[in-house]
Amino acid sequence: MQQTPVLKGISVVSISVPDLDAAREFYSEVLGLGEPLYELPDAGWIEFGLASGQGNSMKTTASAGSSRPRPSSK
Repeated sequence: MQQTPVLKGISVVSISVPDLDAAREFYSEVLGLGEPLYELPDAGWIEFGLASGQGNSMKTTASAGSSRPRPSSK
């Protein structure tokens, strides 16, 4: 009997990074994702999408040890 896969796809990936500027350059230039869809550097947030426009996105956030401020949780 063939089982139905648990996952049918992935639409969002969130990655914490220690250096937001280096991550932006890597995803923009090396992976070829181009300019971010959204960029909130003061919040430690960059969001990229695929050129295909299929709603897939990758969010990069500053990790706890980074020099960028992170939003406080209240």
